[in-house]
Amino acid sequence: MKRVFIAITILLTIIYLAGCSTEKTAGQSTVKGKTIEEALNKSNRNISSILHKEELPNGALVFYVPGFTDNEAKSKLGLEYLKRTPNGWEMSYQGGMYSTNVEQAIYFEFFPDDKDEGTPLPLIYGEIKDRNITQVLVNDLKYQTQQQAKIINVDREPGLQSDIRVWYAASEIQGSKFEIIGKGDAGEILFLQKVNALVGCETSNES
Repeated sequence: MKRVFIAITILLTIIYLAGCSTEKTAGQSTVKGKTIEEALNKSNRNISSILHKEELPNGALVFYVPGFTDNEAKSKLGLEYLKRTPNGWEMSYQGGMYSTNVEQAIYFEFFPDDKDEGTPLPLIYGEIKDRNITQVLVNDLKYQTQQQAKIINVDREPGLQSDIRVWYAASEIQGSKFEIIGKGDAGEILFLQKVNALVGCETSNES
């Protein structure tokens, strides 16, 4: 019988718990570049490698591996949102990243709203570790909406099977209390986690 992970998770802007840490870069000035890579290089972001660039109508989401070393990390992932401008790309909003040595099927981080119209924020993003999970749903518990997250397979080397899967959900995210559900091919629930993005994080697992 497949395990069903049930947890209550509460996220802070900065979390340092046993086995779980989240870091966000704030207070950065606007950085511009003709390309996404140029803008990232001019910033203070600690980026080891870019995993994926998700093009959006007004900009792009950039998923990356943070550059800090954490040999115990089960998952570490960063995300930046860059705005498209007539002359290239602009970074003006704080980025987000997390690192955790807690082992679970789906990892996630909440990316809050920057109050700027035209951005995809707020959103939830993360990594899927359980290969049996083929669908991720995000329920907004306040507004009673459900959104199917987009799953992105990232190939580290050409020709090889993707060894990392990232995901995000944006357009229907409005409140601060969510339910994240991971399902298998037959629709069975393999992961269930409730999130309060304004309070804090506490995790428990059941078989």
